[in-house]
Amino acid sequence: MTFQKYKAFLSYSHRDKKWADWLHRNLETYKFPKNISPVPDPIKPIFRDREELSVSSNLSKRVQEALQLSDCLIVICSENAAQSKWVNKEILLFRKLKPDAEIFPVIVSGEPHAEKSGLPSEIECFPPALRFLQDNEDPEITIEFEPLAADLRKDKDGKQLGLVKLIAGIANIRPDELIQRNLRRARRRVTTITAASVTIVSVLTLLSISTLLARNAAQRSSVIAEQQRELAETRRDEAEGLIEFMLGDLRRELEPVGRLSILTEVADRALEYYSDTGAEFSHCKSASGAARAKYLHTRIAIGQGNFKTARQYSDEALTLLNDVASNCKHVRQFVVNHTHAMQWRADLDILEHDSTRNKNAVYHPDILIKYTRAKDNLFAYIGADANTADILTDKADAEILIGKYHIGSNQYEAALKHFEMAAAVLDTHTASEEPRPLSRTSEQFIIQDKRADVLTWLSGALEGLSKHDDATAAAQQARGIYVSLNNTKSARGRDWDRKFDIIGTDYALSRLLYKRGKTEAAVATLETLEQDILELVSQDPSNEHWSDLHDNIRSSLAALKPPP
Repeated sequence: MTFQKYKAFLSYSHRDKKWADWLHRNLETYKFPKNISPVPDPIKPIFRDREELSVSSNLSKRVQEALQLSDCLIVICSENAAQSKWVNKEILLFRKLKPDAEIFPVIVSGEPHAEKSGLPSEIECFPPALRFLQDNEDPEITIEFEPLAADLRKDKDGKQLGLVKLIAGIANIRPDELIQRNLRRARRRVTTITAASVTIVSVLTLLSISTLLARNAAQRSSVIAEQQRELAETRRDEAEGLIEFMLGDLRRELEPVGRLSILTEVADRALEYYSDTGAEFSHCKSASGAARAKYLHTRIAIGQGNFKTARQYSDEALTLLNDVASNCKHVRQFVVNHTHAMQWRADLDILEHDSTRNKNAVYHPDILIKYTRAKDNLFAYIGADANTADILTDKADAEILIGKYHIGSNQYEAALKHFEMAAAVLDTHTASEEPRPLSRTSEQFIIQDKRADVLTWLSGALEGLSKHDDATAAAQQARGIYVSLNNTKSARGRDWDRKFDIIGTDYALSRLLYKRGKTEAAVATLETLEQDILELVSQDPSNEHWSDLHDNIRSSLAALKPPP
């Protein structure tokens, strides 16, 4: 009789079935990189008992045989597992049957060695058999043991890094090899996204040609002029619908991968459409779309530290929208884009101020006037009944930008007021049931992302008022939101924008630690951040925002860390 051998035995409490499903699926489907020599065998099959065990005090014969035939044991550790007699029995029997085989604990909830850490025993995650070893010579004697574990909790390794550590342990290879594999995979995803963008552009080109042909035909025949005019309008609407996707949802999918060059391609293609078709900018939608493309170019140029180019695109966008504003106030997206263009003019004033002048000098009052006019423009034409996530975040942004001005002018009480008003705007959003995990374009994702932004600036205002404990609490709350959003599964890969937000928030927390007299903790935080930001900068060295944060972290560490 031939027995089925198993790569691993998965031990878990059936209350943790969802974790077992996730881990089982991800382990058995994982493909090792081909450039690892030798390539490890796939991690399958994995044995797991899908049925609840009976009230019997003994493990079933089937489970005992599977333990004997498994190369290693994986234990999902949680409060449930710690209290499960069956999980404990499986660990003890595996250790007895295969004393030299590896046991891999995987923490999903609870705390390891809770009582030893002064925490309630109810939240212990390790079963007793993992915490204590029996003496080989005298089974009555137990030795306390601290096993190394992959920690899938959000504030620890997280699901993805924890999974990589577990796979590396099972395959007996270094975790960094698999981490590099994941980074290369992310870069390939960028290529995939670019290919998708090219496909969209190809369709867009065909629609542009169709639009031109329809217009030309209309000019040749007065009999069918009206029909061809309607066809031209239809083709234009289809093409501009794709433009809207490129500058909206596609941009949201591209930004997380952190490559400005790809976003530049999207903006260029959008502008080419308007140039090739000779779009009439007196048409509100055409003017708005062209301005959005220029607005995206402005953001990219700022990200590259090229303020001259950014101002050029910003001025062109604002001029374009100002020329038709009086006829387009009834078009909601036009009003939003017009507001953005007004705000970017003020943003550039601040950025150039910070890069070329004394950063301790307060901002010029003209900047406040520009931000206030932009807010008035938005609130005057967008009614209170408009409560989509995009509109609410635009309204919150209008308050945030005025608050940022007041922080730059050392007017922290005034800044606090506007950040609180921004939070109140977001609180009016009515949450709807959305599929989990959230996508980057979902209403809840957009609102939560902006809520974290508000909390970050709120923390800055509180820090300026020397309310360091309150500032720390706000920053920690913002960090928690960013971490949860960064864990959102996406077909596009890792969200580098959220990673940047997390690092930025941790940098603020390190500053607050120092101000609260906790210099050693501040230094330890900065040392970790120095490694994290290097990973980010390696994704796109041209991103000035990331590079500037890297320089700030290094400077702060040099100032606080005593010389060797």
